[in-house]
Amino acid sequence: MSDARGSVLRIPEFRRLLEVMSATIFAEFLLESVVYCWIVAATVGDPVLRSLLIGSYVVFSTLPRIFGAAVMGVLSDSLGAARSVKLSTAARAGFAAVAAVASFLGRTDVPVTAVLLLALVVACSTFNQLFTSARAKTVQQFVEPDLRGTASSLSMTVLTALSIVSASLGPFAFSFAGLELCLILIAGLFVLGTVLSLSGFPRGHPGGPLPAVSRPGFLGALFEGWKVSWTVPRLRYVLLGSVLYGVPLGVNNVALVLLWVDTKGGTLIDYGLGSSLFGVGGFVGAVAAHRWVKRWSLRRLFSSSLTSLGVSYGLLAWIPNLQFSFALMFASGFLFSLYAVVQTPILLDVTPPELTGRVVSTTASVAALSSLAAAAAVSVLFALAGSGGGLVSWAVSVGGGLTVLGGALLMIRDRKGDVAAPENVPVAQDR
Repeated sequence: MSDARGSVLRIPEFRRLLEVMSATIFAEFLLESVVYCWIVAATVGDPVLRSLLIGSYVVFSTLPRIFGAAVMGVLSDSLGAARSVKLSTAARAGFAAVAAVASFLGRTDVPVTAVLLLALVVACSTFNQLFTSARAKTVQQFVEPDLRGTASSLSMTVLTALSIVSASLGPFAFSFAGLELCLILIAGLFVLGTVLSLSGFPRGHPGGPLPAVSRPGFLGALFEGWKVSWTVPRLRYVLLGSVLYGVPLGVNNVALVLLWVDTKGGTLIDYGLGSSLFGVGGFVGAVAAHRWVKRWSLRRLFSSSLTSLGVSYGLLAWIPNLQFSFALMFASGFLFSLYAVVQTPILLDVTPPELTGRVVSTTASVAALSSLAAAAAVSVLFALAGSGGGLVSWAVSVGGGLTVLGGALLMIRDRKGDVAAPENVPVAQDR
């Protein structure tokens, strides 16, 4: 298995993509951590303002994943992978640099700083959708199909490791350096990603230029991506999986801390430890995933990991023992990594290169939309009925149950052979 990793790392375009991704994703995670720290520090003694700012952050960071992804998917297919990577990194570097400078001018004004940070979050989240589409297009162009599972495993390993580091580095940096220097560090990471993308990122497809495709206009191109994502059975398979994962994700964003503190009788430290174990499990899963993708059918691994993830959430909802709950958080992180790793190669194997950006963005949009809808529904439920009487456990277990049901249905359809061959995928026609 190490030979497979060595083979994919010998692809210069993929190595450069990993370098750019490491710098920019680290900056994204660090920004998230710093914003949370600033909100907590700036709203001491004002719980209403704190709740308002945290809610605003969740909304403003999520909406670009729904609406911005649609625009950026079309733009990515129009510009191509290389230009999209360069534009996405340069734009985020520019916005972060402006925010770093502006923060010095309004450092004592909480409303001004809040608006500044939320604007930066919206900009970075929007252009991150362009980078996500471009990353998938790059892998599709330069990595052979039998190595894409390994490439996805490596990418997930890097992403998970950076998320763990940033979760601890963000509060430390904010406490000792303050908001302004943290923003300078974030801007520097985006600049580093921009330099890497400009200095050595590939310009074209290794097999020659991509075929010319019709230009139906923005709405026509957008609907074309939606149509392909749903009408091609294998892409629909991934799309439904994304929706099903988004439901427990949204529920847990609201209910998980209440489950640990109110229902299980733990502390915030216990909740933080459980969340860390989820990240550690995700890292272990990402490292181990390349072995699994060589032994299992990708579609079977996709549906079985989704089903098992739902089971782990259901058990977490009703088992009060904290030690066993820690183990379940680790297992959930591990299973999530398997699900996330196999999703990309399944998608790339059957998506025409000229549609990759739109298909990837559609998958990301529906996951974010189902997550936001689930979080809103649970928030309203808790606001109206309270969070006592086992309601939190029921909410978490229902989200897990829907994931189990969806994963089982996908597994049944896979056994029936409801999968389209790559050659049956509709491709945009030359004009």
